[in-house]
Amino acid sequence: MQHDLEDRVVDVQVGEQVHDAAAAPVIGGVLDLAGGVLKTVTAAADKYKEWLVGRNVELLGGHPGTIVEAIRNAMWLSVGEGLYSTLKGSVKLGLDIGAAGASTLATLVISVAEALATTIWRIVEIARMRSFFDQARDQWHAIDEANSLHLRPIEFNNWYKNYALTIPSLAVLTLNTGLCGDKMRFLKMFKDNTHVISQSQFDQGVAYVDKLKVWGSKYLDDAGFSFSSKDALVSHCLELAKQHKEPETRGSRLLAVASGFLG
Repeated sequence: MQHDLEDRVVDVQVGEQVHDAAAAPVIGGVLDLAGGVLKTVTAAADKYKEWLVGRNVELLGGHPGTIVEAIRNAMWLSVGEGLYSTLKGSVKLGLDIGAAGASTLATLVISVAEALATTIWRIVEIARMRSFFDQARDQWHAIDEANSLHLRPIEFNNWYKNYALTIPSLAVLTLNTGLCGDKMRFLKMFKDNTHVISQSQFDQGVAYVDKLKVWGSKYLDDAGFSFSSKDALVSHCLELAKQHKEPETRGSRLLAVASGFLG
């Protein structure tokens, strides 16, 4: 009698362990899917806010326009990353429900492929950034020469654009550090070269640039790069680049908690 009860207890415990082991991958798939959906919604909301605030803002051509173009492209990439995470989570969840073995194999293959692609692209980004910084340093040393690159706006923008559009972190640093001019140098201040824009139009342009800076600070945090300089002024500006934040609200705190949990 006692042995029968012990056997039943063991059977129940083993059954619970098997049930928990089978449920764990499904729960993981649900969390992955929810995280992808949250990432997509958040990125899409940021892009919509950018469009809403900036739809009537006119920017100057040259490097100011290039900076904003690069940040806008990075916003679209964030939406794409969210959609990819959602798709990956839904596929994983489907495999978890259908066949645990297939899910494990698929997850392994996807993880290896993602790690390989991310590593390769990160190496390319670092190499290109080092090349950009080396060239920028040489141009700075030649700043007083008659043919200095900054005196040739079209050529300067072509050089800068070649890097900024493929490495958005450079565009964000340019904007958020404030080293390349105040907001008036980003906004088109005159209409038809004769009439100054209204105060409300200027205020809207300022709000738009500030919105881009806030998004850029978060982008730098997520990008994982660490920028530093031995120059005290540049070092301070690099710290400033990550400090553009919107006032914290209850909704933003809940979103941060949810993102951290699902991430």
